[in-house]
Amino acid sequence: MGYMTISSKGRFSIQISRFGASSSASDNGVTTSADEHKAAMQSSSYFGTYGLDEKQRILALHIEADTIPTGETAERKTAIAFSSDELTITEQTAGTGGTTKNVWKRIK
Repeated sequence: MGYMTISSKGRFSIQISRFGASSSASDNGVTTSADEHKAAMQSSSYFGTYGLDEKQRILALHIEADTIPTGETAERKTAIAFSSDELTITEQTAGTGGTTKNVWKRIK
């Protein structure tokens, strides 16, 4: 489950969370269990600027900050496709040779 905002001024923000993730069960809000840590690592939030090559259908995300440190100040180039109120983003999965496909639906 996630949320993406793309502005007409070239900025974007993406938040992705594992569906059904529970809140922290610890009383002090600082300490987490191994299961809570694992759930947190399955979530991601990042933002920055973007560029769009409409002819080649490529979306380039210039990441300024990311909750996963390896993604900070990175650039991700992804293939895109539009269909009605949906945006499909397909990108190569780092290190595995596979691909990841995310389908985003416009909220009206």
